[in-house]
Amino acid sequence: LVGAYCDDDAGSCSGSVYAFERSQSGVWGPNETAKLTASDAGTLDKFGVSVSLSGDVAAIGAHVDDDAGTSSGSAYIFEHTPSGWIEKGKLVASDGAAFDLFGLPVSISGDTVVVGSRGGDDACPSDPNCSSGSAYIFTIQGPLGRNYCSPAVPNSSGLPAVIEACGSTEVAENYVVIRGTGLPLNQFGFFLASETQGFVQNPGGSQGNLCLGGTIGRFVQQVRHSGPAGTFSIFVDLASIPISPPHSVLPGETWNFQAWFRDRNPGPTSNFTDGLAITFR
Repeated sequence: LVGAYCDDDAGSCSGSVYAFERSQSGVWGPNETAKLTASDAGTLDKFGVSVSLSGDVAAIGAHVDDDAGTSSGSAYIFEHTPSGWIEKGKLVASDGAAFDLFGLPVSISGDTVVVGSRGGDDACPSDPNCSSGSAYIFTIQGPLGRNYCSPAVPNSSGLPAVIEACGSTEVAENYVVIRGTGLPLNQFGFFLASETQGFVQNPGGSQGNLCLGGTIGRFVQQVRHSGPAGTFSIFVDLASIPISPPHSVLPGETWNFQAWFRDRNPGPTSNFTDGLAITFR
């Protein structure tokens, strides 16, 4: 993996990473086999400033990403699958703040990821010119929840879209990443959440089925683009599920998630993934 943190595909210095593989004859390149970009890439994120690879899983830093404030930083997890590189999740510091530069550097070994926060000031919070730095340790955990309302209605990719999650069911850890796969390429969409399951066929003229009922939250502040891989993901803040008013998940609650996305099949339409139920502890 080779980082190009000032590549401009999604804006000035949004960044990208190139993957090279050695051929059976032992020759490297000369051209890359894949180019990785963040699903939520933006100007000056500098995705690719640091990279680390362990087997088929990669950690990639974007230390100027702004999710928790200016240059708070983030790191992304990608996995190499038979169908190509897939973004599996996004890591952010639980106490992230402006100018932490989280994601510089990153290192992965097995199921453990260490992420540096070069600008962290925990050892000198009263000194505005001090950057003592810190490091965070993450453990990659397996799939969360159980799918229902499956399979979804196939979309223009010819596949039924699937929702999955990774992270932790412990509310206190506040670490859940949900992801949609098998999506039509280069289409926008967002995730939905509800405590209630349901079934509505072809709502609003959609080609798919809504698998939620009751009060439905919409993660419209985290609109995503499926890109050339047909996938997108978000980090779910369990302290603020976007219903009205925002809800903080409690241990023992079960929340159901689904993704809605635009499509052309063959004309303009929309569709859904299947549903995913996660019970939290």
